[in-house]
Amino acid sequence: MTPMFLIWIPIAITQIILFSIFLFKCKNTEQVIEESIDIIPIYVYNKMAYWKQKDSLMRAPYRNSSIDVDSGSKVDELNSDLLPSEIMEIIAGLEKV
Repeated sequence: MTPMFLIWIPIAITQIILFSIFLFKCKNTEQVIEESIDIIPIYVYNKMAYWKQKDSLMRAPYRNSSIDVDSGSKVDELNSDLLPSEIMEIIAGLEKV
């Protein structure tokens, strides 16, 4: 056996062991993550974002191209600060999508 062969044997064995550990860790960390994303049509009117949620008209402030849907409130269509024509425009805009 040549001295070069004796040098390469431990290097090859070390590489095989490290690669095997890497494959074992990759296989164990592979998990399928399932997420569902709901697409909600949104209509922006007077710095407020409007959307339909279960037959109710909801709204939340629209700032910097973002909406906090969790802080949204239900729009009372009869006693709100919106005119009936504005409410009809919002509903029509939501139905166009």
